[in-house]
Amino acid sequence: MKFTPTRAIQSALKGREPEVLAALGIDWQRGRPHIPCPYPDHADGKPSWRFDPKKGRAFCTCIEGSHSVFDIVEKVRGIDFDAAKLFVAESLGRADLIRDTAALSDGRRFPASDPVSLLTPPVDARDDGLIAAYLGFRLGIDAAAVPLPSTPYAGWRAYPYFDPPASKRKDAKPIHVGDFPCAVFAQAGPDGKRHAHRIYLAEGGAGKADPGIGPNGYPRDPKKSARTAEGEQTAGRCVLWGDPATAPWLIAAEGIETAAAIAYAYADRIAAGEIAVAAAVSTAGLAALRPWTGTKRITVAADRDEAAKPDGKPGSRAGDKAARALGMALHSRLPVAIALPGAAGTGCDFLDLLRQDGPEMVRRAIDNATAFRPSRAELDEQTRTRGRKAALEETARTYPLPALDMLKLDYRHTEAGQVKAHKLVPDRDPDSGRTTLTPIPIATPFGVVARLRLADRADEYGLRIVVQDMNGQVRNVDIDRADLPKRGAPEVMTALYRAGLRVEGDGEAIVLQCLKAADPEAEIVVLRQPGWHELPGQPAPFFLTPTGETIAGSPGTISLELHAGKRIPPDIATSGTLDGWKNAIAAAIEAEGCPHWTLGAAAAFAGPLVALAGLDTVGINLSGLSSSGKSTAQRIAVSAWSSPDVRHPGLFHSARSTDNAMEGLAEGACGTVLVLDELAHIPGRDVSRMIYTLAGGVGKERMNADTSLRTRRTWATFAMLSAESSLAEKVTGDGASWSAGMAARLADIDVTGIDRRVGADRLATIDTIHRHYGHAGPAFIRALIARDMHNQPTGLREEILDAARTLAGDGADSARQRAALPFALLQLAGEWAIEFGLLPAECRIRQAVDWAWKKYLESPDATALNPQEQTVHLLREFTARNWNSSIRPLDAEAGYNGREADGWYDDEAVYLTPAGFRKAIGGQLKEREAAKIVKEAGLLTRHDAEHCTIRNIPKIRTRGYALSRQQFGREPVLAHTTEPRFAYPD
Repeated sequence: MKFTPTRAIQSALKGREPEVLAALGIDWQRGRPHIPCPYPDHADGKPSWRFDPKKGRAFCTCIEGSHSVFDIVEKVRGIDFDAAKLFVAESLGRADLIRDTAALSDGRRFPASDPVSLLTPPVDARDDGLIAAYLGFRLGIDAAAVPLPSTPYAGWRAYPYFDPPASKRKDAKPIHVGDFPCAVFAQAGPDGKRHAHRIYLAEGGAGKADPGIGPNGYPRDPKKSARTAEGEQTAGRCVLWGDPATAPWLIAAEGIETAAAIAYAYADRIAAGEIAVAAAVSTAGLAALRPWTGTKRITVAADRDEAAKPDGKPGSRAGDKAARALGMALHSRLPVAIALPGAAGTGCDFLDLLRQDGPEMVRRAIDNATAFRPSRAELDEQTRTRGRKAALEETARTYPLPALDMLKLDYRHTEAGQVKAHKLVPDRDPDSGRTTLTPIPIATPFGVVARLRLADRADEYGLRIVVQDMNGQVRNVDIDRADLPKRGAPEVMTALYRAGLRVEGDGEAIVLQCLKAADPEAEIVVLRQPGWHELPGQPAPFFLTPTGETIAGSPGTISLELHAGKRIPPDIATSGTLDGWKNAIAAAIEAEGCPHWTLGAAAAFAGPLVALAGLDTVGINLSGLSSSGKSTAQRIAVSAWSSPDVRHPGLFHSARSTDNAMEGLAEGACGTVLVLDELAHIPGRDVSRMIYTLAGGVGKERMNADTSLRTRRTWATFAMLSAESSLAEKVTGDGASWSAGMAARLADIDVTGIDRRVGADRLATIDTIHRHYGHAGPAFIRALIARDMHNQPTGLREEILDAARTLAGDGADSARQRAALPFALLQLAGEWAIEFGLLPAECRIRQAVDWAWKKYLESPDATALNPQEQTVHLLREFTARNWNSSIRPLDAEAGYNGREADGWYDDEAVYLTPAGFRKAIGGQLKEREAAKIVKEAGLLTRHDAEHCTIRNIPKIRTRGYALSRQQFGREPVLAHTTEPRFAYPD
């Protein structure tokens, strides 16, 4: 008979599901997206059925989960799985996949053993009289009096019996034992699904056949199930007498013959539609039976299996146990009773009772069945079982395993009682087709809940994975799909292990297999950095906080989140209350002589303005003696957004980090504040690179393993650094050059002179920012949005630049105006924070900014803004540093080795070689421009008419610059600040 291999038709169907729906007459595309349910048993008044072509599955309120195309065909046409496969093959025009017989080892061909084929014998092989003959023989009645099932049946004059293959090789064939008459009974379940059961018969139906002794030394079983589809579960499907969809009383029995005996006893009431009889073919099938729509009560006509076995062991009581298992499953839904035939301690079924005592005794035993009442032990076991089942269901909901075509996974309890993901290894009986699935644990719970679309990474895709951590809690892990093809996917597995995943056996390979195949329906648009963003579907710019919270003026049309790996943990991001934070900040701002703490409070809100206005990253560096409150000012700034503890993964960081890590820190602080404490940890040359890196707002170009360029990190924020020396001193002290570009990007503020004698009570109040943090920053964003400032970035930018120009003063050049930018940001951020009620009204932000601007202009760092001053400063610093080293006295005793000399001096001048002169100015200006500055300033003792140099340095006979000994011949004396403690100017 015809059949279609399951895997072959499943593979052929992929991508062509709509063709089958068209063959069924289902116009699924006319819905938006739902259409009325096409299933005959669902009166769908409100369209609720939809088809997802991407997943190839249907969804409806009448479906638990979803339906494959095969399920749809079964429901619409009222056929079983095997027939549905044939329909699909025909709809796709794949006649090559339709087969009609099975080849055996000896080359002969035999009928297939799927349910459809078994129930439709060829005309010349069919003899349905065998059904009545066999049942009449077993019941001890005339064949004409036998009640025949209402479910289909068929008789074969001869049907082959097989033993399993002698080996487990894939190409091994079943072994043909012989041909026997055969009765086939269709089985049905309340879900409409079908199966079939066969019984090999003696000649003429006179009992069961004797197939002989099998290779295992035991008699062969004359009863076999039809071949099942791979993974199909048929327990609970029954041979029926009557119509259980309408009959209010269902009598369930184990075995077709026993059920036939009961049907004979109740033939008149079955015909009247009062009773339906269901025959399970095993105790497992009886326990799995479920009621039909018309069922109002169930009586289980169980076998009494209490007789002692030949070896003296007590009877199995399997029938009673199966009946009680059914009772436990159904007693809360409808009345259940159990009838046992015969006397206690015997082995008897209702077929035996009919043959011994007649139909009246069968009816009496069933009519007097005992109502099922669960015992305390059964209730306790049910509670335990339900708890285990509920745990599995909850795990499956929380950690949804990806569906794989080539591998089946499920959650099961281990022997130790722990819920783990198991792979189900099939062990298929080649004769019956029945598959036993052996569960093998592979990993603790994990699942894929959504695909991620990285909107700020060219719409690259990622996955959100949920993992049960080692404390049993849910952890989110976001990964990039681009990391999966790498051998062993080390970045992915490291993240999963870090989150608490545990595996065993080949679990790691299976986890990766799942992740590679995962295609979750839910999609989340993910951004890899906090701060301001604009995206299609969002009506205006919105802000992502470091915790991942979205702050927007109006809801958009897409779900947005911050990448899980970029979020600050909730307990590190927020603690205490906003009022508690405001109380601590008020104590800091009110401290006399500590204006840098006011700057710290304003710096908390400068970063959002930088990013919103489209400005480059700028910032300040607090320099000065230790214990001057520099770190306190930084902690104040950080506390608006996260924990101010440098030991926690918030926004307060140590400056000790690599270039790559620095980019990550800057990206993570986008739109908030970047705080790096104590630059003493890094060399001066690295500081100069760091300044340009931060101000540039873009990370280095890097390549993937396939030579494609990675998406570069970007950021825009306000930086707040601290060190004991100024930035210029830090950079030049390591032999690097300090430039105007550095001075204009990060302004140095010398806090020497602040009041270092703040009272202990005030310091304790300020220190409460360690308990109250993370509220003010988001509150500032909400206030900006409430005033519609997020929709006016151009006006905001102009306001910031105007404030910078005002600070720089009339006639200031572009370098000075640029240097004033961080101070302008602090001023405006502070003033708006006061207006928003986040900083106290008494906060003297303008005075603090004026103080800081003055301190900056007085610092050596600011000299880089004036080329003339910088050139002279560099020359003086160079001559002082190299005096009597590479700049030597010009006398006969000292010698004139010029290879290591940058210059010489005598009482009149300091002579620098052109190379020494260039080394002194450090590439900040061209040599010609610097020489012109020195000449015009009158700092050359003499020079040629057309050059700034002299032809010959005395005694050296080489060209050089003759600098005034009076201006450059002495080491400069470092000026120490003697100003009194700070006081705001009147």
